[in-house]
Amino acid sequence: MTRVQELYTITKSLHDYAKERPEPDERGAFIERLTDMLEERGEVLAGLEDYSDEERAVLKEAVDMNSLIEERLQEELRHIKMDMNELKRKKTTGRRYENPYGESGPVDGAFIDRKN
Repeated sequence: MTRVQELYTITKSLHDYAKERPEPDERGAFIERLTDMLEERGEVLAGLEDYSDEERAVLKEAVDMNSLIEERLQEELRHIKMDMNELKRKKTTGRRYENPYGESGPVDGAFIDRKN
Protein backbone atom coordinates (compact mmCIF):
# COMPACT_ATOMS: atom_id res chain seq x y z
CA MET A 1 0.00 0.00 0.00
CA THR A 2 1.39 3.38 -0.97
CA ARG A 3 1.57 6.29 1.46
CA VAL A 4 -1.28 8.05 -0.34
CA GLN A 5 -3.55 5.01 -0.07
CA GLU A 6 -2.58 4.64 3.58
CA LEU A 7 -3.43 8.30 4.14
CA TYR A 8 -6.77 7.84 2.40
CA THR A 9 -7.58 4.76 4.49
CA ILE A 10 -6.76 6.53 7.75
CA THR A 11 -8.72 9.63 6.70
CA LYS A 12 -11.71 7.48 5.72
CA SER A 13 -11.71 5.68 9.07
CA LEU A 14 -11.30 9.02 10.87
CA HIS A 15 -14.21 10.44 8.86
CA ASP A 16 -16.43 7.47 9.71
CA TYR A 17 -15.47 7.60 13.38
CA ALA A 18 -15.98 11.37 13.63
CA LYS A 19 -19.54 11.03 12.29
CA GLU A 20 -20.53 9.10 15.41
CA ARG A 21 -22.00 11.04 18.30
CA PRO A 22 -20.54 9.89 21.61
CA GLU A 23 -22.55 9.75 24.79
CA PRO A 24 -21.48 12.40 27.32
CA ASP A 25 -19.92 9.77 29.59
CA GLU A 26 -17.97 8.24 26.66
CA ARG A 27 -16.62 11.56 25.37
CA GLY A 28 -13.15 11.11 26.91
CA ALA A 29 -12.53 7.81 25.14
CA PHE A 30 -13.94 9.28 21.91
CA ILE A 31 -11.54 12.24 22.03
CA GLU A 32 -8.60 10.01 22.93
CA ARG A 33 -9.29 7.74 19.94
CA LEU A 34 -9.66 10.76 17.63
CA THR A 35 -6.35 12.14 18.87
CA ASP A 36 -4.61 8.82 18.21
CA MET A 37 -6.04 8.67 14.70
CA LEU A 38 -5.03 12.28 13.97
CA GLU A 39 -1.48 11.62 15.18
CA GLU A 40 -1.25 8.52 13.00
CA ARG A 41 -2.47 10.52 10.01
CA GLY A 42 0.03 13.28 10.78
CA GLU A 43 2.90 10.78 10.67
CA VAL A 44 1.74 9.54 7.27
CA LEU A 45 1.37 13.11 6.01
CA ALA A 46 4.92 13.89 7.07
CA GLY A 47 6.20 11.04 4.89
CA LEU A 48 4.37 12.11 1.72
CA GLU A 49 6.49 13.06 -1.25
CA ASP A 50 5.79 13.33 -4.98
CA TYR A 51 2.67 11.65 -6.26
CA SER A 52 1.01 10.80 -9.59
CA ASP A 53 -2.22 12.10 -11.11
CA GLU A 54 -4.17 9.10 -9.77
CA GLU A 55 -2.84 9.79 -6.31
CA ARG A 56 -3.83 13.45 -6.65
CA ALA A 57 -7.47 12.37 -7.15
CA VAL A 58 -7.27 10.21 -4.02
CA LEU A 59 -5.72 13.12 -2.11
CA LYS A 60 -8.52 15.41 -3.30
CA GLU A 61 -11.08 13.01 -1.82
CA ALA A 62 -9.08 12.93 1.41
CA VAL A 63 -9.09 16.74 1.53
CA ASP A 64 -12.87 16.78 1.01
CA MET A 65 -13.32 14.30 3.85
CA ASN A 66 -10.99 16.39 5.98
CA SER A 67 -13.27 19.42 5.69
CA LEU A 68 -16.18 17.31 6.95
CA ILE A 69 -14.01 15.99 9.79
CA GLU A 70 -13.09 19.55 10.79
CA GLU A 71 -16.75 20.62 10.85
CA ARG A 72 -17.63 17.66 13.06
CA LEU A 73 -14.74 18.36 15.43
CA GLN A 74 -15.78 22.01 15.70
CA GLU A 75 -19.31 20.87 16.53
CA GLU A 76 -17.96 18.57 19.23
CA LEU A 77 -15.87 21.44 20.61
CA ARG A 78 -19.01 23.60 20.85
CA HIS A 79 -20.77 20.81 22.77
CA ILE A 80 -17.85 20.54 25.17
CA LYS A 81 -17.84 24.31 25.73
CA MET A 82 -21.58 24.31 26.37
CA ASP A 83 -21.17 21.48 28.89
CA MET A 84 -18.37 23.37 30.62
CA ASN A 85 -20.47 26.54 30.83
CA GLU A 86 -23.42 24.58 32.19
CA LEU A 87 -21.21 22.93 34.80
CA LYS A 88 -19.81 26.33 35.80
CA ARG A 89 -23.33 27.75 36.13
CA LYS A 90 -24.45 24.79 38.25
CA LYS A 91 -21.39 25.17 40.45
CA THR A 92 -22.12 28.87 41.01
CA THR A 93 -25.77 28.17 41.76
CA GLY A 94 -24.78 25.44 44.22
CA ARG A 95 -22.46 27.83 46.04
CA ARG A 96 -25.27 30.36 46.37
CA TYR A 97 -27.47 27.77 48.06
CA GLU A 98 -24.68 26.70 50.39
CA ASN A 99 -23.74 30.23 51.42
CA PRO A 100 -26.44 32.71 50.38
CA TYR A 101 -24.78 35.68 52.11
CA GLY A 102 -21.18 34.97 51.11
CA GLU A 103 -21.04 36.61 47.72
CA SER A 104 -23.94 39.00 47.87
CA GLY A 105 -22.35 41.48 45.49
CA PRO A 106 -21.43 45.11 45.84
CA VAL A 107 -23.04 47.33 48.44
CA ASP A 108 -23.71 50.25 46.12
CA GLY A 109 -26.37 52.65 47.26
CA ALA A 110 -26.13 51.79 50.92
CA PHE A 111 -27.30 54.60 53.15
CA ILE A 112 -25.58 55.10 56.47
CA ASP A 113 -27.41 57.36 58.86
CA ARG A 114 -25.28 59.44 61.18
CA LYS A 115 -26.56 61.31 64.17
CA ASN A 116 -24.71 64.51 64.88
